[in-house]
Amino acid sequence: MNWAWLGVSYLFEVVVGLSLETRAQGSNAQSDVMLKVGLAAMSAIVQRSGGTQTHPAEELDSKLEVMAARIEASSSVSEMTVGFRCLTEDVNTVFSLFSEVVQEPLMPQEKLEFTRSQFLGGSPSWWLIDETSEAPTCGLFASSGRRPEKGVLGIWGDFNSKAVKKMVGDRFGGWTVSTQGSPFPVSDIATPLESGFASSTPSVYVIDRPGLTQGYVRMGEFGTTLADDDVFALDVLNGILNGFGGLLFDEVRSREGLAYSVSGGWSPAIEHRGAFIAGGETRVQAIPQFVQAVQRVLNSVTSNLADSDSLARAKEAALNSFVFNFADSGSQLVRVLSYELFGIDQDFLFKYKRGVEATTALDVLKAAQRHLHPNAQPILIVTDAEKLASVSSIFEVPVVSLRPNYAPQAGAVMK
Repeated sequence: MNWAWLGVSYLFEVVVGLSLETRAQGSNAQSDVMLKVGLAAMSAIVQRSGGTQTHPAEELDSKLEVMAARIEASSSVSEMTVGFRCLTEDVNTVFSLFSEVVQEPLMPQEKLEFTRSQFLGGSPSWWLIDETSEAPTCGLFASSGRRPEKGVLGIWGDFNSKAVKKMVGDRFGGWTVSTQGSPFPVSDIATPLESGFASSTPSVYVIDRPGLTQGYVRMGEFGTTLADDDVFALDVLNGILNGFGGLLFDEVRSREGLAYSVSGGWSPAIEHRGAFIAGGETRVQAIPQFVQAVQRVLNSVTSNLADSDSLARAKEAALNSFVFNFADSGSQLVRVLSYELFGIDQDFLFKYKRGVEATTALDVLKAAQRHLHPNAQPILIVTDAEKLASVSSIFEVPVVSLRPNYAPQAGAVMK
């Protein structure tokens, strides 16, 4: 076992919370989790819901219910998490069950089938099903993804640090690597999504939902990471674009009356580029005008300096929300774990605060010019395609119909 240990003891708490964070297998451009998000999510759910070799599902659930405790597992494209929360008096028992879930999950086939049915919603023909989503594959994925040499464990609440450290050593000291080779191969190769976006022609993609009287519109592009120095200016730009007094709200909704709701902004990530997403909801006949209005606003922030009032309002909103990063001890610890896991400076939040305070209108303009390309963004619309067809000629790019399985239908270009 070779992981970082972080503990925060609050003796006035009567509960204990714990989180084990491990980087998702690969966790780079070629990550198995990035390419098999559904398999990763199902593996995490079944790892918990399926019980353990010693305590099958019903027995595990019963034990936790009696103690009013919980053990949870989840997986994202970047990290895999297993954790628990319980009363201080039950920490020994719950920690033992937690170690079984991590190291000895049962992964029964019936739980996998149940989880898959929830994912598919009873309509498997609508999805591209991965044939490898079987219990043995999920079990291998979970065991190879949660590896001790790249894990970070944190615990908070009312506990004795010395006793808990001994407990960790006793329960996890024998946890060994289950697969050969490095779990995190280094690769600078772009993901299929990035390669496809870079070589694609901007298009409008339509998912037909007959009977809808309005349209749901989204447009976007790849974003950036927290390591990018532009993240502070882009966050300020998020504030300039959104909310009451924001450019999108004022121009698209209030002035032109083209949207029930409208928004747009960046969501930078730790280990991948994140995304910029803009969009909103409007009546079907107004969809082309809505798209054009949003594009005008986005283009304007790449060519014009923000006025002093908009800049001040956006910076104030960002700084006023800073205090909420410290509202809950559990969420604080999870953030510390994530920073530790991905090598982010633990002082990042305060660096963020200083960065926002120092952001100027010119910083925002230059960041927008580097990261925002409104006319090159693909556009997705969910609406009644027949109603949209009568106005789709307004679009200056191809309009492509998507089948329910989300694969483009050959030759299905709307006229």
